[in-house]
Amino acid sequence: MFRYAYMVWKIDCSVSVMFLVTKAVYYGSYAAHHKNKIDIFSYLSYCFFFPSVPIGPTFNFNTFKNFINKT
Repeated sequence: MFRYAYMVWKIDCSVSVMFLVTKAVYYGSYAAHHKNKIDIFSYLSYCFFFPSVPIGPTFNFNTFKNFINKT
């Protein structure tokens, strides 16, 4: 049975899964366009980059790589 809780914040696990799926698609798109080998460390650091995990936003891997490399 569903109960509505007014003015109560709840975090659902589906939001985290949605972010991970979106990031996997962005990373796969980057790897396909740039013909790069998939590096597991860069993939995991992109997926679990702390500022984007709890609140978002999801951004392209190229933006993340430029941020990390400070270019």
